[in-house]
Amino acid sequence: MTQRTPRSSGGLSLPSGVGLSTGEVQEILTRFATLSDVEENLNKMGFPAQGKQPDFPLPEITSEVLTRYTNDQYSEVYSKLLAWFNYLVPIHADAKAALLQAQNQLDLVEAHTQKRITDQNKNKTKGEGRLTAEEVRTEVLVDPTYQTALLEVQTRKQTLIKLDAYWEIADRGLRVISRQIEVKKIEFGGSNRDGNLNRPNYKPIGGR
Repeated sequence: MTQRTPRSSGGLSLPSGVGLSTGEVQEILTRFATLSDVEENLNKMGFPAQGKQPDFPLPEITSEVLTRYTNDQYSEVYSKLLAWFNYLVPIHADAKAALLQAQNQLDLVEAHTQKRITDQNKNKTKGEGRLTAEEVRTEVLVDPTYQTALLEVQTRKQTLIKLDAYWEIADRGLRVISRQIEVKKIEFGGSNRDGNLNRPNYKPIGGR
């Protein structure tokens, strides 16, 4: 079996020797660090890991844009929004893939930690401090390794939530500008009097 190198940007970065043993932590990180393999395979198929960030800010759709812009300006805004949307799609996918990897690693850390605490607890009597099921769960929650894994997943989820918001901004902007272009085409009888309006109707990309 090919050994994978853990990729910190796509999964957990757990401290060694805390909670679980160093070997257990390393085994979890290595075995489930698959994101780099996926990216390598996609690169071989001709898909770059990430596109180049546009050298202009994400356009903001204001009331002025909707009421005062010319046809040429609408076309320019549409092109800029599309550039940002195309840049955002792979980043959004990366965030979802990284969260999946981190979540799987968290589940394994939780299972290993609970097993370790349960094994230590099973031969104890109540007088020796035997833990109840609820107390075992509490011990898992306060375990430093589990908390580190949980924090990593929380960060991944928060990143995805923020990316979802930018996705919505770009997606909604494309739909609004596409509609404005169609309105202008109707107003001018389908002509190109004031600029190039022969752009295909934008259809939002689903599947987030």
